[in-house]
Amino acid sequence: MYIRPIRLLLILSALVLVSMACSGTKATEAPVTPPTAPPTQTSAPTQPAAPQVDMGEVLREEDGGYTYQTPPGYAVNAGLGIVSMLAEGADPDVGPSISLFGGAPDPGTTAQSMIDQLKGAEDTQLSDPVPVKIGGHDGLAADITIQRNGIELVGQVVTVVTPENQFVALAGGPKEKWDTELKPIFESVLSSITFFTPTPVVLEPTEAPTEIPTQAPTQTPTATASNQGTTMRQWAITAVASSEYTDSSWNATQTTGEPTITECGDNGYAWASEAFDTLEWLEVSYTTPVIPVQVNIYETFNPGQIVKVELLDVDNIYHEVYTAKVQARACPGVLTIDISSADYQAISVRVTVDQSVVRNWAEIDAVELVGYAAPAP
Repeated sequence: MYIRPIRLLLILSALVLVSMACSGTKATEAPVTPPTAPPTQTSAPTQPAAPQVDMGEVLREEDGGYTYQTPPGYAVNAGLGIVSMLAEGADPDVGPSISLFGGAPDPGTTAQSMIDQLKGAEDTQLSDPVPVKIGGHDGLAADITIQRNGIELVGQVVTVVTPENQFVALAGGPKEKWDTELKPIFESVLSSITFFTPTPVVLEPTEAPTEIPTQAPTQTPTATASNQGTTMRQWAITAVASSEYTDSSWNATQTTGEPTITECGDNGYAWASEAFDTLEWLEVSYTTPVIPVQVNIYETFNPGQIVKVELLDVDNIYHEVYTAKVQARACPGVLTIDISSADYQAISVRVTVDQSVVRNWAEIDAVELVGYAAPAP
């Protein structure tokens, strides 16, 4: 599993000039119509200008398939094909900042189609792209202007697709700093880019996943006899979360009822948090309290980010039944947690996900609680 370039570009489209990889617009969400007046086109040379600043050593981003140099005084965060650079003392929500992203190309993706992903960003003006050469390959560059909280941010996006690479570079910051400060630095970074075959980010699953059934069970609790009592399988009837992407699609309520998603991918019928790189929780509740024996969590996008599962009992006490480190699992899949010797009646399941490692949304479709009814007093 690895984060696809097109996914990151959707992230960039939501916070075009912010941290370049910290939040995003979902692919299936209706785009916001951009302002009709295009921004003034700042010059986009046919090839990057010669370095105008003293750059650091040449670095390789193996997962992204490119080399780069960093400007002095910029804080750098790199990994999984992404490089983020923030000017010293800069506000992460304003910049100046530069972000690079690379990886193996998606079928049918072009430099133009990647730029087109930015056209629906709210409060954003995007100029017509012009040709540019990066690392000896043809690409496109377009200027961006965005109005946010009374501040005018200005920058540029550059896209390149080669037979082995898909690459995006984006810079932005306050308007008054673009021409004199950020633009020369960005051009120097672009002039340092060369491409090589990327190494895909592949993480082995920690265990064989449980396949999602082709026919989902009904939402009504089902019961079978056991030597401990009546075993019940239940789907959630209510759900809340620390945050949700919208109050309609990707909201917590999507996790109530039986599973509805059978394929891996970003899907508005699953829960997703507001941000994609945060620690979040989802809590679902059920009709009948049971002594728990098993929990089944249906993960449908970037599985393996669940780090803790707790059960809430009828006395409002949480019981931890699962902890783990972030590690990829096959997608889609079911995380099955067996519980033994529980001496309480569970009524809710709380799932905690840590998205700070993979830096992409962990989406959950449904959570099943299995247990047996407590014996009559």
